[in-house]
Amino acid sequence: MKEKHNDDDKIIADFMGFKEFQGDAFSEMNYRLPDEYIEFLHCSHFGGLRFKHSWDWLMPVVEKIESLDLSDLFYSWEDSAEKTSHNFMNIAVNIERNSCYVIAELQLDPCMQLSSSSSSSGDAKTKIEATYKACLEFIKWYNLNK
Repeated sequence: MKEKHNDDDKIIADFMGFKEFQGDAFSEMNYRLPDEYIEFLHCSHFGGLRFKHSWDWLMPVVEKIESLDLSDLFYSWEDSAEKTSHNFMNIAVNIERNSCYVIAELQLDPCMQLSSSSSSSGDAKTKIEATYKACLEFIKWYNLNK
């Protein structure tokens, strides 16, 4: 029996470019998928999305988050060469012990924490759970702010 996708998994699948079809399966849409994703797409006995349980599924999410350009969400200025500069530099997903923090690294201001999850706050018991929750929280923030 196929596992029903929860809303959180659907949020991540949408962020990763999967497109829902036939009620409960997803297909690739403009995204190079790791081999495990490809295997899932061609497997008739697929047991569900694995973002929450597999580093092979979750790390491409981390990499996509770190590749985003959020320059338009932060202030900018004209420099002396009449070139527009942005305060945003990049996003870092910091994973350590049973904690994960998604941080916007800024040029002129201190880093800005965009999401987090940790065992010390009681919302994650394992490293993969903390990473999953921090990524999910970031994606929800990103969807509201893009």
